[in-house]
Amino acid sequence: MKVTGADGKEYTIEPGANLSGVDLSYADLRGAILKS
Repeated sequence: MKVTGADGKEYTIEPGANLSGVDLSYADLRGAILKS
């Protein structure tokens, strides 16, 4: 799944990945989940 971080960069995350190190807003995550 690809997500766009608050810095505008695209990240690829695996299901169950630890997102604590990536600066993602709730809206970013929700949008990415809906598109995945």
